[in-house]
Amino acid sequence: MESTSVVDGTKKGCTGVIASLQKMVRDIEEGKQVEVLVVDVLTKRDVYEWAAKKGFLVNELRHGAVYRLIVSRPS
Repeated sequence: MESTSVVDGTKKGCTGVIASLQKMVRDIEEGKQVEVLVVDVLTKRDVYEWAAKKGFLVNELRHGAVYRLIVSRPS
């Protein structure tokens, strides 16, 4: 799968990250994904909670201090 969009949340608070993510996934197709970059554990947790409520999957990678969260619609 390829990332269709990136939410750079490294300089945003939780609310800004979730708002940006929600806009990007509104019309996401099955099998497509959005990459979310965050640096703090609280924002990472909020992305996981939001995704669970909305029915999305999250896969996580970590690159140094940056969490790379891949959000996708289940097929």
